Amino acid sequence: MFIKRILPSILKKRIRKHFEQWAHLEGYKHPKTMKPVNFLGFNVSPLEALERAGNNKVLISVPIGKCRGLGPMAFAFDSSCHPLVLTAKEYLINKRIDYLNSPLEKFYNNVKPKSAAEFLGIDDQNGFLSSLEPLEGQFPWRSACGSDAKYTRISIMEGEAKQYGLDLVGNEGWTEMGPVSTGKGLLEIERLKRLVYSISKNGFYSESFQDYVTGTVLCKKKDQFVVVIRAGQHRTSALVALGYLAVPVVIEPKDIILRDTAFQWPGVINKDYTLKQAIEVFDRVFEGRQPECLKGKWPDVINQIK
Repeated sequence: MFIKRILPSILKKRIRKHFEQWAHLEGYKHPKTMKPVNFLGFNVSPLEALERAGNNKVLISVPIGKCRGLGPMAFAFDSSCHPLVLTAKEYLINKRIDYLNSPLEKFYNNVKPKSAAEFLGIDDQNGFLSSLEPLEGQFPWRSACGSDAKYTRISIMEGEAKQYGLDLVGNEGWTEMGPVSTGKGLLEIERLKRLVYSISKNGFYSESFQDYVTGTVLCKKKDQFVVVIRAGQHRTSALVALGYLAVPVVIEPKDIILRDTAFQWPGVINKDYTLKQAIEVFDRVFEGRQPECLKGKWPDVINQIK
């Protein structure tokens, strides 16, 4: 058994070593290590930028009003009810703000989807999505719903906590919804406060492209798009609180989601969603409307839900 486990690892290391030697000689650069083509300052849509860049990843300025945050919660960053933005703005007024009694704590205490269907804003009574935990829900254009989605989120959460010297485990909660543990809440507000402080003192610019905000582009037509922020929820919230009107976002060709191709999305092919449900999720996020599970539980949301 030991040999079976260790042999594939040895082979992978040898293959990687030979590839790295070849890549160095040939001047090859892995896509993950290549800097994006910089379109900051240009008024271009994500699709146009990618076309101009020969389908290499690009760095573009996305207006705050076109950014959506907290995953399926789909908060527009220029709305008056984004919990991270509200908390960042309160920190600017009161530097001693703590997680307890913050807007973020109130959000996590009030918004607690009971299933993946509620998390995603799907009317799926007694259906597949209703049988899944919230953490098992996934956008229809991303990947299949289920345990893989859950454990990917847990792994990300634990990794983020370690960067701040915290030892959090899987049941501590997820950034996009409640409930969360006090430890997870403290992590979220600490990340936010550090970013607001840093950007207010030093501005927002990084020599390392790995620190850029990344997003998924939902596109109806070439110039009709919004960007769902993936990595960079806290950075974008800090920028909004500090009065920035746009955020630099890295986009790759695989990040473009066309509404007309919904029948090809993994969640539809896997039959986690009906085609109608998948398009409903797309349209809700595109418009910046929150799931029904927030109705009456979070400020201003009741007026946005149709």
